[in-house]
Amino acid sequence: MSVVDHDLARRNRGIWSFILVGFVAGLIAALVVGIAMPIFFPEVAAYWVEKGVQAGLLPGEAGRQIGSARSSQAGTSQPLGGGSPQNSSGSAFERPAGADRASLGYPENAYPAVYAAERVGPAVVGVVNRARVLDYFSGRARIVDQGSGSGVVIDEQGHIVTNYHVVEDAAELVVVFSGKDGTNINVPADVVGVDPATDLAVLKIDPAKVGYPLVPATFGDSDLLKVGEPVIAIGNPVDMEFQHSVTAGVISGLNRKISYGERTFRLIQTDAVINPGNSGGPLVNMDGEVIGINTMKINLPKVEGMGFAIPSNTVKPIIAELMTKGRVTRPWLGIGVVDKERAALYGINIERGLYVGEVTPGGPSARAGVRTGDVVVAVNGKQVNSYADLRSAVEEHKVGDTVDLTIIRGGKTIKVRVTLGEMPATAG
Repeated sequence: MSVVDHDLARRNRGIWSFILVGFVAGLIAALVVGIAMPIFFPEVAAYWVEKGVQAGLLPGEAGRQIGSARSSQAGTSQPLGGGSPQNSSGSAFERPAGADRASLGYPENAYPAVYAAERVGPAVVGVVNRARVLDYFSGRARIVDQGSGSGVVIDEQGHIVTNYHVVEDAAELVVVFSGKDGTNINVPADVVGVDPATDLAVLKIDPAKVGYPLVPATFGDSDLLKVGEPVIAIGNPVDMEFQHSVTAGVISGLNRKISYGERTFRLIQTDAVINPGNSGGPLVNMDGEVIGINTMKINLPKVEGMGFAIPSNTVKPIIAELMTKGRVTRPWLGIGVVDKERAALYGINIERGLYVGEVTPGGPSARAGVRTGDVVVAVNGKQVNSYADLRSAVEEHKVGDTVDLTIIRGGKTIKVRVTLGEMPATAG
């Protein structure tokens, strides 16, 4: 071997020795960090494990182990935003504790969204709205599909909750169930009751026509929701083509005030995707409970991830009243009003409040002495400048309650006490 070859071989051995030493040192450092981090820095470890769980790179068990280390130092973990202990795993996406999960055959490391989807999925149905149209060639009427949405089975007797706008103006309604062999089972449905003010409707089908026992969903307590809490939406987007689609997200906001026409809704905001056809389907927490009924999304070019659901605590009493009476009883003043902008279109100038353009004969306000031309500026001291303000103030009460209207009449401010009546079915 020449002197040059010998020198080159010596250099190569030096390089490989350096690489080997570096590799061994790095391996030892990784092991030390891996062992020490959960002990001395549990919050940091929990953060990276949670990211791995969310990305599907780690099973839920990894988060549970890190959570145990964190709990041993910091005590029982608290849910986002405080409150009572719910899940000591330390991960928002970790499977929350549930007494019935083991009995359902779910492994300890089951992903929570999978559990939630499989628990509520059987209760999710499609709702097809059919209209009667005239066939110009034959001169006969025929039935055609004019839209579809989703619904949720609420009991074994065949009651289903959905959105009012899903069933509005329907000549016929069909509820679509998934058959055991993958085919659809179409079952005719009747309307039990609707409530346009909350965009809710209850339908009824004959459960015997489904061919298997109905599995109703469980409704949770929407007042316990926290911003950032993970949720899934289940529905049938795009005209039943993608049945039982599941999208995931979080609670983006609570008690959002959304106006649509003259109606105002207070809704849950979520970034779980809600597409056309998802209306009437459930928004579900990680315990597999329905905590909202999906109702709308903001559909603007520069807006993404803004869907809304009716809170379950709003839905439950409306469902109960629709099932017993077919409609919802609401308090009523018996006046027709316009705000100052609309009044100005008729040449009527007011500085604030609502101009009374109509008083229903024999109605609550008429009996109390309210007159056409009055301007209502407050209800029980609460200022009102729009129809939505007035409805909100009145709906804080029930039929039979009294409210004090602050009225401007002939330049003078007076108060009139009105006993609220029951809103007729034809009243808005």
